[in-house]
Amino acid sequence: MNSGAYYSSATACCVLVAICLSIAGCDSDKPTQMQTSELEAANLVQALPVTFQQGIVAAQAGEGSLQGVSGTFSVTGAQWRFARYSPEGEVFIDGELIVDAAQQPMLIRGELELSGMLSGELSIDLSYHSSTGVFAGVITVDGIPVAVSERLCCVD
Repeated sequence: MNSGAYYSSATACCVLVAICLSIAGCDSDKPTQMQTSELEAANLVQALPVTFQQGIVAAQAGEGSLQGVSGTFSVTGAQWRFARYSPEGEVFIDGELIVDAAQQPMLIRGELELSGMLSGELSIDLSYHSSTGVFAGVITVDGIPVAVSERLCCVD
């Protein structure tokens, strides 16, 4: 066996692997995005009840707004608008939900965009029962569903 040929082919193979890895890792057009964990999804959902509580109060009144750590959440009629709204300063929410406050239970549904520490889609599928003060359903954070069932204090 020619040991020089073996070393040359092994070196060439290592160089090709290194080139392929560096090409794959250097795709600067696409930001590196890590998969959202279940804990991150649950933490975001836990930060939203105050926002939805204020949204329900504003929807029943016809309008209102809430300043986040960053951005705003506003309600005008049946339109809930999130403008770079962040309840905790790390994840930002943009988009609109359409909510009919006269319908019972009140349905809160739609798709919002996430950016910041989490990115992707925030899918809302909730109902609010004014007689019990409970909102329930599923909020999906970047593909991870989080069941929600919570009684809101003092909505009236």
